[in-house]
Amino acid sequence: MRALSLLAVAAVAVGLAGCGGSSSDPAKAVTTAAKTTMAQALVSDFTLHGSKLYGKVHAKITGRGAFSFGPELGYERIDLPAESGKPTAREFLDFLPATFLYTRSISTGPVLFNGKSWVSVTLAGAGSVHSLAPGFAYQAEALSPEFALDEIVWGAKSAKSLGSPIVNHVPMAKYLVSVDLDQAMSKATGAMKAAIGEEITATGSHTTSITVWVDGPGHVVQLTVPLPGSGLGSISMTLSGYGAKLPTTLPADSTILKITGQTAAGGDLLRSTWIFPAS
Repeated sequence: MRALSLLAVAAVAVGLAGCGGSSSDPAKAVTTAAKTTMAQALVSDFTLHGSKLYGKVHAKITGRGAFSFGPELGYERIDLPAESGKPTAREFLDFLPATFLYTRSISTGPVLFNGKSWVSVTLAGAGSVHSLAPGFAYQAEALSPEFALDEIVWGAKSAKSLGSPIVNHVPMAKYLVSVDLDQAMSKATGAMKAAIGEEITATGSHTTSITVWVDGPGHVVQLTVPLPGSGLGSISMTLSGYGAKLPTTLPADSTILKITGQTAAGGDLLRSTWIFPAS
């Protein structure tokens, strides 16, 4: 059902048009573009570069997702290559304001975790798994374009123009944005606040740099985000399908293995069911 939902959502992706925007204040231009982008649901095609999967570094892992930023809802699919005797698989993710869910499917059907097909992890608030698995919120949220877009909106302190490249026959404005992570975290809530705090701890830095492409109508259409200390390497995203309609159904409670800060052996359980080991 989730696979069908994502394919249906992805089908609404539309072409990009216009010419790259410009501004005498690049940081303001990029922040405005990030806000414009988050005003509508969208589709995200992404590639992970240098991520650890089953303990081995992979040059490229791809996926697709759909996100609606107002209700903070997202669905994502990651295509997993065969590795260490494990077959090719697909990981499906659901993003909620304080909870992260995932399930895995292979050719014969869903992979079960303690008899359940889904795992939910509490990332913020009561029951947060931070003490069990510090860094997991950073890793999970970084898979969503909302992570980078929120950091830009909340913490962009400067930006440098990198020219006006032509991408798929469409002129863009390209920027390198410097983000103040402390400022971004001060404005964040829920899982995003936890994720940015863990990013600061994992990297030992209070700033990050994100490469952004903006089209003529003022949407962020590409992002390249370094994710040091996450085990994910870096992520590049192409955003499209503005105005996509997302399903709102979530897995039935009876199908979910719930991991919270109170789950017995929760840290070990999380590490055994999740695909990307922390760096």
